[in-house]
Amino acid sequence: MLAKLIRSYIAIGLVLYLFIFFYWLDSVNYYNILNVAALLSYAYLLWACIDKDDEYFSNRRLWLTVFLYSSLFVGLYLQMSELYGGNFIQNMGDGKAYARLTNRMKDMSGIEALTYISHVWGYDDWGAPMTMAFIFKIIPSKIFLNFCYILMNSVSALWLFSIGKTLNMSKKYAYMAALTYSIASYTLFFLGSFLKEEMMCFLIIASFYYLYKYQKTQNLLYLATGGLTSFLIIFFRVPLALFVWISYASLLLSGNKGHIKRMLFLFLFVVIAVFAAGFIMYSSMRYANSGDVTSSYQYVTTSLFQKVVSAAGALTGPFPTMFQISTVELSQRPMYGAGLLFKFLLFFPFWKGLVHCVKTGTIELYPLYLFTVMEMMGLCVVVDGLEVRKSIPHIAFFVLCAFWYMDQFDRDVTADIQATPYYYWTHKGLTVSIIIVFGVSLAWNMLLRISGVQHLFLFSTDQ
Repeated sequence: MLAKLIRSYIAIGLVLYLFIFFYWLDSVNYYNILNVAALLSYAYLLWACIDKDDEYFSNRRLWLTVFLYSSLFVGLYLQMSELYGGNFIQNMGDGKAYARLTNRMKDMSGIEALTYISHVWGYDDWGAPMTMAFIFKIIPSKIFLNFCYILMNSVSALWLFSIGKTLNMSKKYAYMAALTYSIASYTLFFLGSFLKEEMMCFLIIASFYYLYKYQKTQNLLYLATGGLTSFLIIFFRVPLALFVWISYASLLLSGNKGHIKRMLFLFLFVVIAVFAAGFIMYSSMRYANSGDVTSSYQYVTTSLFQKVVSAAGALTGPFPTMFQISTVELSQRPMYGAGLLFKFLLFFPFWKGLVHCVKTGTIELYPLYLFTVMEMMGLCVVVDGLEVRKSIPHIAFFVLCAFWYMDQFDRDVTADIQATPYYYWTHKGLTVSIIIVFGVSLAWNMLLRISGVQHLFLFSTDQ
């Protein structure tokens, strides 16, 4: 299954780019050539893992691959950004506000900086400027911040690799899942930005890493560390912290460590949830309306068509925008494309894996699936399923769950197993999903060339 997906990824990606280049010659530029290079190098690194022995899949190799590849492409993206748009990557949206606050706070003490930011923004936006100000105290440079992001991402890759092995995945599939997320083009974009997403994803992945370390060792220190790490997420986006805590509960309450312990944990969880309800509702409103707590939810103001497209994007995508439209102001959209196309192809093994997980009672997967599906449902409610910034927190676990199922499906396949209806229909389903991905991706990119359609589709997305 995995080999078929990678071959399909290369074929679909090249067909899309060639079709676009030949159909619209104005799309042939440094920007899109770099995106093609990202797609081919990404596919090569994944395909190179297919026939390797277990000795190949080591922490050291993963860390070096992620660090070096990320450093190379972040540097190329930043250079391209300066060349075409005056560093639009670091100056987009919230990045300008973070840069302004960070430059003011870097010379303050910790208490002074916290007092200052508390008068400017709500608590669920303190995390990014406070962390950036601390980093700028060491070296006041945007490039140094990006270097720190690259280090965070490299460590996150090791944590994902560890989680995969804890879930009894083979080393190859656990390694490839970590690599797939860590060097994807959407991840690289946030590594080169002045945004909070990399720090937030780092904390989310760390929270689950410590949860699974506790599950494996029963060392309460890991549980306490994971709890503290997940608490820090409220300073970035409160609903995500709530999703993490519910995911924790799903694993801890389904264990076999005693009725009293489970009831005590449930009691504490309910008490905390009740007291935190007001904060959660306030932050959820901000989350749904991009900071505006006075207006109604976006769900009320959008059309049925937009809700359906957003829901489809949340549950399977976001859909990949593969090329830069020369008639539209330069944006970050196509930089996501190469990674999002492969993520789109994983939607079938992800959802098939959820069914398999429930049928087999694989409790260890419940926290990852629960967090991912809750985030998807949240994006459907706020009609933000096409926005990569809102989707990025769960993509790492979406990828990990998809690879978990492919590992289950691909291992020890005998002639008898291949003759079963389950094997036959699963492969047929995969083929159909690949055709759907190609058709939707082609239609999506073609429709975005039509000015009147752009506004219709880009109602709530940075895609």
